[in-house]
Order: sequence, then structure tokens, then C-alpha cells
Amino acid sequence: MNTWNKLLAALDSVLGFPNKKNSKVKKLRQAFDNNTGEYVFWLEYRISVYPPELWKQVKENQQSDSLLKVAADALHAARLKGR
Repeated sequence: MNTWNKLLAALDSVLGFPNKKNSKVKKLRQAFDNNTGEYVFWLEYRISVYPPELWKQVKENQQSDSLLKVAADALHAARLKGR
């Protein structure tokens, strides 16, 4: 994971939405502020979100997928136990 991905993950954690589709961060420009002696960076953070009606469907699909995974894990464990 590179540093830009780490920054993106941190921004998603702090500013993100639960109905996030994807996000991206981009450095727009940088400069040196002579008055304060500091470097200044302008970043752009963009996030795409699902519309509310579609988000409900996505959330339901994720829940059913996790239930399927639990069932598959239980079936696999039962098969191993039966050997």
C-alpha cells in the first residue's frame, strides 16, 4: 500500500460516507508560504456515493453475501469433521 492509498484510507475513515462507492484523492498544487515559512498543499478529495434507494439494495446484498459465507464455512467445517 503506497502513501497515497494510506492517505485515502485515512480520509475515508474521517470524512467518508457509509454508502460510499469509491473515492480518490489528488494533489492539485503546492507552494511555499514565505510569510510563515511553511509548505502548503492543496488536495482534492472526491467521493462517489450510492443513491439512497440503491444503497438499500447494496446493503441487503452484502448481508445476504455474509450469510452465505457463514453457511459455506459451517458446511466446510462439517465436511472436515466427518472425515
